[in-house]
Amino acid sequence: LQASKKPVAVLVAEGSKTPTLLEQVDRNGAYRTYFTAGGQSVTFRNGFVTATRGLGHDLMSASWGQTHMLISTKRAGSGRKVMRFLTGEGGTVALEFTCSVTLGGTEQMTSGELNINTRVMHEACTGDGYSFTNGYQVAPSGMVVSSRQWLGPISGSVAIDQLRL
Repeated sequence: LQASKKPVAVLVAEGSKTPTLLEQVDRNGAYRTYFTAGGQSVTFRNGFVTATRGLGHDLMSASWGQTHMLISTKRAGSGRKVMRFLTGEGGTVALEFTCSVTLGGTEQMTSGELNINTRVMHEACTGDGYSFTNGYQVAPSGMVVSSRQWLGPISGSVAIDQLRL
């Protein structure tokens, strides 16, 4: 954090104990792209992962629709989500999910320079032969500041904490 004034996050892949630091290098409207020291990237929209590059079995894009709005506004409900993944042949495959969003309690999130009172949100999704549950800590602004997000059938889930916004 002392080496940079940019937004910084930490990512830990499922089954790994090794954290990976991410530094924001680009912002295009609501989309923020973070890079690792090794050149891999993760793109977020309001804290939701929308794309990855260089991580293997990359998430090419995600259409969150209703679930994004429900989580950001801290409301329960259901909606659809489409996630598109890179195939081994260089094409993409789209997986569609129906997701149920539920409210949790409030939690203090302390990570890096952040100390924020958050609302915990849960998202349970099923579709195309897969099911997964994501968890989010949402700041009063609607930004996801800490999460566990599923990035695909091969990549699995990652834990992401913002250290500086």
